[in-house]
Amino acid sequence: TNAVTKHWMDWHYYNADIATQNYFYSERWNDDFGVSSNINTELSSSGYSTTTSNNAWRLIRSSRACPYAGTLTKFIVTCESTGADADSDIEVAVWKGTRLALDTAHTSGANHTIAHLGTLTFDFSAASRFMSKELTSFNSTALAQADWIFITVRKTTSGSDGRYYSIHSTVLWDGA
Repeated sequence: TNAVTKHWMDWHYYNADIATQNYFYSERWNDDFGVSSNINTELSSSGYSTTTSNNAWRLIRSSRACPYAGTLTKFIVTCESTGADADSDIEVAVWKGTRLALDTAHTSGANHTIAHLGTLTFDFSAASRFMSKELTSFNSTALAQADWIFITVRKTTSGSDGRYYSIHSTVLWDGA
């Protein structure tokens, strides 16, 4: 029989400052708690239909390398609105960046193929709430070893003060 090994990776955004509406934010590679809007430069013109990152360093600094190949099975997210805003919508999305060629010195502006895999939307209609959601249907499920996985967060509506969020996301996949 062929055994299936279960794999997972976690991201924790603690008190993430999602200051600008409709900007994409992602975790800084060296900080489990903070987010940066650097990735917005790559995604702002085409949003979720973006297929190429024009600055590989922005993508890689927001990503984690996938240690094992496999098939994406689930994206789990718990999102907490830590501010007092009673009307904020947040999108949490999972993406994949195909690894660049091995043993090659790439420039920081090297093109990088990326794919939006799926998005969960959180609608907060009351102050200081949290909710959990799962996604099991994806635009693509194939993960190769050393693909880059990254999570983006985007606030699509807001009142006057809803900008801080704590987000815990987990990506699950089956491998050999």
